[in-house]
Amino acid sequence: MIENVLFSLIRLQYSPFELVLVLSSCVSAAAALYVLPRRRVPGVMALALMMIAAAWWGVGYALEIASYSLGAKIFWAKLQYAAICAIPLALFAFATLYTGRARRLPPLVWPLLAIPSLVTFGLVLTNEQHHLIWRSLRIGSLGGVRMLVVEHGDAFWVYWVYSYVLILLGFASFFPLMRSGLYRKQSVTLLLGFLCPWIGNLLYVSGSGLPRHFDTTPVAFSIGGMFLAWAVSRFRFLDVIPIAREMILEHMGEVVIVLDPMGRIVDTNPAARRLPALSGENHLGRDLPEVMPAWAGIRPGESREVEVRDRYYAVSRWPLPARGEESSGCLLVARDITENRLAEKRLAESEERYRRLVELCPDAVVVHSEGKVEYVNAAGLRLMRASKPEQIVGHAVLEFVHPDYREVAAERIAQGYRNRYRSELYTYRLVRLDGKTLEVEAAAMSISYRGKAAMQLVLRDVTERKALEERLAHQAYHDTLTSLPNRALFLERLEKALSRSKKRGERLGILFLDLDGFKLINDSLGHETGDNLLVAAAARLASCVRPSDTVARLGGDEFAVLLESVEDEEQAVQVAERITRGLREPFTIAGREVFVGSSIGIALSSSRSDAPSDLLREADTAMYHAKDKGQDYTIFDPEMNRQALEFLQLCEEIKHAIERDELRLLYQPLIDLRTGRIRGIEALLRWDHPKRGTLLPEEFLPAAEETGMILEIDRRVLEEACAQAGEWQKAQAGNFLPSVYVNVSSMQLRVGSFAGYLEDLLERHELAAGGLVLEITEKVLVEDSSEVVDLLGRIKSLGVGLALDDFGTGYSSLSYLRRFPIDTVKVDRVFVEGLEWNPEDAILVSGIVGLARALGKQLVAEGIETPRQLGQLRQMGCELGQGNHISEPLSAEAASALLMHGLVSPTSDPAQD
Repeated sequence: MIENVLFSLIRLQYSPFELVLVLSSCVSAAAALYVLPRRRVPGVMALALMMIAAAWWGVGYALEIASYSLGAKIFWAKLQYAAICAIPLALFAFATLYTGRARRLPPLVWPLLAIPSLVTFGLVLTNEQHHLIWRSLRIGSLGGVRMLVVEHGDAFWVYWVYSYVLILLGFASFFPLMRSGLYRKQSVTLLLGFLCPWIGNLLYVSGSGLPRHFDTTPVAFSIGGMFLAWAVSRFRFLDVIPIAREMILEHMGEVVIVLDPMGRIVDTNPAARRLPALSGENHLGRDLPEVMPAWAGIRPGESREVEVRDRYYAVSRWPLPARGEESSGCLLVARDITENRLAEKRLAESEERYRRLVELCPDAVVVHSEGKVEYVNAAGLRLMRASKPEQIVGHAVLEFVHPDYREVAAERIAQGYRNRYRSELYTYRLVRLDGKTLEVEAAAMSISYRGKAAMQLVLRDVTERKALEERLAHQAYHDTLTSLPNRALFLERLEKALSRSKKRGERLGILFLDLDGFKLINDSLGHETGDNLLVAAAARLASCVRPSDTVARLGGDEFAVLLESVEDEEQAVQVAERITRGLREPFTIAGREVFVGSSIGIALSSSRSDAPSDLLREADTAMYHAKDKGQDYTIFDPEMNRQALEFLQLCEEIKHAIERDELRLLYQPLIDLRTGRIRGIEALLRWDHPKRGTLLPEEFLPAAEETGMILEIDRRVLEEACAQAGEWQKAQAGNFLPSVYVNVSSMQLRVGSFAGYLEDLLERHELAAGGLVLEITEKVLVEDSSEVVDLLGRIKSLGVGLALDDFGTGYSSLSYLRRFPIDTVKVDRVFVEGLEWNPEDAILVSGIVGLARALGKQLVAEGIETPRQLGQLRQMGCELGQGNHISEPLSAEAASALLMHGLVSPTSDPAQD
């Protein structure tokens, strides 16, 4: 069945009718393309749509004729109605939009007009059910060509009437344009474009066409479309209707009246129709003298002011360009200038208001001319402490200007008299009648006063504001606590000093110092005491330098000193020593003596291009080196920068070391020095650096503390050490197992959840009581806070031992051994190394051994490297020891084997045994 339908559609016959229709469709399409460049003209897009529909109609009709079967012809006939139903509405839209009449139609009109077209198209598609469009369809013959013969139904004739009404309305919209010769030719062309399809359709419907049964309407639409396209594109001057009329005439605020060559009114804009004489439509076509007699006497090219009903207008009459020998009429443009007539009255009122405003103005207002005061308001009298105007008026202006400002003021006054101008705000000093000096802001402008050139000054007293600004500026560049210059002012002075020193070929020095022990005083005695100490230290610092030097507080307990004209390093060192001696003297704060020290970094400028920030950074770096070394001062060396950069690089690399698992644990036994039995084993951290080899903890832990990575490292070490201890405990079940010693940082102990974490760690690895000993430094105990005491107590309650590491090197205090729950004291390797050559170290170690025995503390000697050291320690009665002479740090596997044996037998110096 489908094959039959397709065959009927493609089975074609050929005749001259198809050629005519195809050519007409091409003409319609070309006309649509021709007008598209002018699509911004109102209505042109509707015209293009109509021409495209006409082209579709022609193509569909050609296919209908070419089709052989009745079914195929009906199919193409139905498709044509898509164009037939669109054309009348598109043609009407073009006419109303192009002539500007669409503005008068309500928006609801367009949907209503589209309903008949849509209904008709629907009836065409369903004609077989009702036959309202075509009553009958059959095939007839025309010159041997099989043609579709149609008998139209009632609905067709309803739509036919509807279409003709739309076309007639569009046709009629162009008739008013024919009254003006300016538009006549184009109007005739447009009317022809409407008549062609009308006539072509009438011939077909009436059956009067030459070829009977052939619908000439598509061809007629193509011919009409050529007229319409040519009309809207060729006669460009007619674009005044949709564009100039809409955009210029309709939206102008001025009155616009178009006159034909006979002086009759042919058009007006909305502004003109708002005039009483031109309201409504009855003025069109009437003579101008009849409607506006006052304006009739104005000749072309003339402008005049005219009064109409108490309103004043500036009226101009312009001739329109002639078309050939025919005059095109005139354009009358009027602008309402009634407000200009009232300008003098408003100006007078404005001057009165201005006078009152000046009199009541809180700022002083002064008018002077030719160098003498002509006027001063009440505020000006109060400003100058004058009781009456005569004390000011008539006097020279410069008489009241401070001598330091008179030259500048005289120059600006002369400039104001020469050139009329409005000045910016300037600051002057004035001398009042009572002799007091004022700071005022002044703004001047040129005016005319009593017929002569003058200057008006507005003065505002800013004396108090200037004082406040000076105080704020001082605060911006000075420390609020000590009144010393702050960092910003210090760097500014340093930059200027560097510039001067380079020009003179001199050197300058920077001292960067930090108060040692200030934090302890501030935390223990309170911030008020700390603030008072900073003030006293700042005063003592200032007394240690020359008046030409700059002492600044950079923040916290950091100060800087700028020394200019420094001959050599020795001179800067002398100042540093003088400051050190001065700060060592006790400070009396609130009746209490307090002591602080200082760490000073010294940096000297060089011949190279020093930047202020670089020089300050060098001094800061030297200060930290002095603090690390425990020195009073240190002179900056470029090597310090290299070390600082290496430290910074190490801080970056330590993060990657954790990610790449480059950290590992070794284990070193602690033995009973008398029997050789292993009593403990310490977990020692090593970093297998990919470039620098194996690094010891003292080489990288400071970087870990600086970056905060020490917390994660501590946790990893604790996890691995406890896991290993758990394995050893299981492997030697029932046997004695030495405790595992693990170093813990002070930062880790300050974490609030550490005790809970430690308890969980012991449970997870099932470590027995005493299986873990945490090594802490004296730095933790220095804080001596209730939180530290509580934390150490909680750790002890878990069965974890506590060892005090590096005893004797830091803030050693014997009270620590009594106040804190310490089990083991580890003597630092520094003292053990000195046993062989320093008798004082031998005395110290011997004393520590006796003290630990007396207090019941276990003592461990660290860093035993030689048999002689081992022998001396045995002779002193030291109980435990560790070091490379006893056993080097071992891997977990080697340590496991050593623990299975349980003994280490190091040799000692026989002379010491």
